[in-house]
This record gives sequence, structure tokens and C-alpha cells, in this order.
Amino acid sequence: MPNDTGLSNPPLRKAIVIGAGIAGVCTAHQLARKGLQVTIIDSSHGFGAECSRAAAGGMQRINGSVDAKQWVATMRAFAKLAVPSFLRPDSFFPWFSLGSEAVIDPHFWRWMRDFSMASLFTKQESQDYKGEHMLKFTCWAISAMDETMSRSNYFGMDLGAISDRRVGALKLLKSQHELESIKTTPSEKRWGYGREKSCVLSNEDVLKMEPWLLKSLKFGNGGLFGALYQPEAIQANCEWYTQALGSICTNSLGVKAMFNTKVVGFSTELVDRKSRASDVQRISKIVMERGMTIEVEQDTAVVIACGSWTPRLLRHLQLYCPIYPLKGYNILVDLNEANAQKLDVPSRIVSDSIFYVTRYHDQLRMTSMGEFSGWGTIPTPVVEERMRSEAKRWFPELNDAIENSELVCGLRPLTADGMLLLGAIPGFENSFVNAGPGSNGWKVGIGAGEILARRIAGDFNSKTNSLSSKSFTFEMEEIPFDQNIFALSGRVLKL
Repeated sequence: MPNDTGLSNPPLRKAIVIGAGIAGVCTAHQLARKGLQVTIIDSSHGFGAECSRAAAGGMQRINGSVDAKQWVATMRAFAKLAVPSFLRPDSFFPWFSLGSEAVIDPHFWRWMRDFSMASLFTKQESQDYKGEHMLKFTCWAISAMDETMSRSNYFGMDLGAISDRRVGALKLLKSQHELESIKTTPSEKRWGYGREKSCVLSNEDVLKMEPWLLKSLKFGNGGLFGALYQPEAIQANCEWYTQALGSICTNSLGVKAMFNTKVVGFSTELVDRKSRASDVQRISKIVMERGMTIEVEQDTAVVIACGSWTPRLLRHLQLYCPIYPLKGYNILVDLNEANAQKLDVPSRIVSDSIFYVTRYHDQLRMTSMGEFSGWGTIPTPVVEERMRSEAKRWFPELNDAIENSELVCGLRPLTADGMLLLGAIPGFENSFVNAGPGSNGWKVGIGAGEILARRIAGDFNSKTNSLSSKSFTFEMEEIPFDQNIFALSGRVLKL
């Protein structure tokens, strides 16, 4: 296996994955399927306990973009926060929020500089190339995720039962200008940048599909101007999927899980081999709280797949990582407890590009907000109040349920350039990262895990071969996109 020096590393037969969210679990799953002995370490109590729990769950074949248009939208969102509350209309919903924790954080401002550079000064040719290959990857990765969910008996577990997969998606249009604009926009750019089939629906058609909108304070009484419809859009519950796949890892694939175990640093050593460059290092020890340590053997890979916490860990290696946490808010309504009738809630993905609603069996998820406020996961009271108020405008008949339902926050690992960070850490022979990009990280989990597993395992595929009766198509396919767009070189830098 070559590294950044162009030389071959010793074969890796074991892996320690730091992070038990969707990225870590998918990575562990694919590594274990290729025969590696895998250990997962996480500071939480179980699989999918933070960001994976707060994901909306959409799996549309679309990507966000980091460009001048997105930069302007972000700056405008920040500017609106400066308007005094008494001058704002009652309907004002600030989908971005900037906390004092970020304002005084040097890492945030370095990230903002990188975001601005990527948005405003990247050549269009480069943006187009990366966008094209990121989209190819996203489509391939969603197909991989969907294939795993199609298994009704995967080691005794029905992964398909945890999802309502092909439900379609509606992007509600809030003005005549937005309707006319969407009609003249190329289909691949109508909702992000993607390949979902879509068509524009009239108000009449939208209300037939989602009659609860008639009662909505947000869209009733002239507030709706049709919708963009994606009939083949997929959704699934990220939290449930992560927990189910984690259970398969530990119960059927021999993965060892260490929960309530916080990694606080690393010990490193120079690689002492004549065939190695003198400045190549390896992680030799993982340091945890309460003085616990794990010795990293020569045949062991260390994978940092802990989302927004990745920059914190890489700092212990004297490295800067261009990720900053974007706190998302998610209200979880139990429809049985709310006594909601079928027509009171959506039957598919519904969004207005800011507020995102999905339904999974008897659970309604309302997701929104992008808050830069450091690494805390406790809801900010004023932001929580805004979130619940907006949810009540969408679903006035669920006022009491929305007020009393659980609200969870998750930190989305937002990369400055909108690209996944996936691959070997420059200057280290046994260390890897799987993190980001923040806008669509969950739906590419299995695909990202497979790419990294191939990178680490090489031709060591004994377990996959022994599981041939349970093999997946994507594991046998050649990669149909340029993986180099995800490389850490030139992005993860020395401090």
C-alpha cells in the first residue's frame, strides 16, 4: 500500500476506528467485511448517539455547493442577524446563527478564510470538475447505501425495515419569483446540484399530495406557489440505520466496541526503516481519559472518523483540519402520543430549502438551523425557541406535541471547500481520516467506508470472499469517479 512518500507501507491487518457515528460504523463495517480485526472507540454510550441522531435523513442524489452564490447567501444570513428583533417580521426565521463561542475561536476564522477562498477564488474549471466527480461519488454511494437497505435478512436483521426508502420529495415554493426562477433553471440545479428527476407542480397538485398544507400557517392563505417534485427521492432514518449496522458489526463481524471512552491524544514515532523517508511518522499509541492507552501495533491502521471532532483530534498531531461544526436542530415528534391523523403530517420529504420535514413510521422529524457556536451540543435557548416556533407555523395542529417533544442537536462536520476528507493523513503511514462534508455526509456513509477500506486493506479480502453469498454489488465495482478530490494533501496542514 503506497503512502504519500511513494513508498509501500507494511500490510495492515487490524484497524482502530475512532468514532461510532455513521462514518465510523460504515468504515468499520467495510473493513471487517474485508477481513480486518476492527475496534471502534467512542466517547458516547452507543452507536449513532450525536450527529447521526440529529440527521434529517434525506438521501437525494444532490450535493450542496461552495461557490460565490453560497458565500453571498451565507453573508446575507449573518447580516440579517444584526437586525434588531423589533424590526423583524413575525415570520422571520433566521436559518443561520452565530454564537460567541465561534466569534472568539481562531479555528473558526481560519475555517472562514478557507471557506471564502474556496468560494470566491477557486477557478471555475476546478469547481466544475470537483462538483462533477463529487456528484458521481454521491450517486454511487447512495446506490451502495440503498443496496444494504434492500437486504431483508442480513445476518438475521432486516435493514429495509428501518427505512421508508422511495417516498419522493417536495421543495415548496414560497413566491411567484421563486416559481418562475425554478422553471427556467436547468433541472440539475433546481435543488442543489444533482441528478434527481424532477418536475414543477401546481398548488392544486401539491395539495392533493399533502392536504395538511391547507392548515399550515406557513403555506396556507396564499403562502404556497407550487413545488418542485422529485418522485424517486430516498429517505431513511440515519440513527436507526447506524445502530442496526453497528449491531451487525459487533454481533456478526467480530468488531469490538469501546463506548464511554474518550480519546484525548496520541503518541507518535518516526518510522525507522531504511526504505522510509526520515520524516514519516506513525501513531504508536492512543491516549484516553483516566490514563488509559492503547498500543498501536505495526499492522494496525488508525482511522479518525469522528465528524466535527476530527479537528480536535488532529490538533494533537499538530495538524489543522478545515472542518468546523455546524450545529443542526431536530425536533422528534411521536405521532402516536400526538394522536395525529394521517392527513395531518407529510407522507414524503417536504422542505422549503431551510426547514426539512421527514416521517419515519410513527416519528415526525423537523430539521433546520445552522448554528456556528463551537463544539457544544446543548441547544441554545433562543435558537430552540425559534425552531419550535417555526415548526408550529408549519403544523399548528401539533402545537402541544411540538412544544413538549424532544429536541436534539448534532454537529455537522462542515468542510471549508464542500469536499469529503477521505484518505491517508499526509506524513503518517498508518493514519487515515473519514469526515465531512457536512451537507450530505450520512447518505454517502457506506460508499466512503468502502473507498477507505479498499485503501487500507489492499488485496486482503479474505472475509469478503468468505462472505460471497452476502456480497454487495458495489464491493465488486471499479470506482467510477476521481477519488483524488477527497485527498487530505494540501487541505490538512501542519500547525
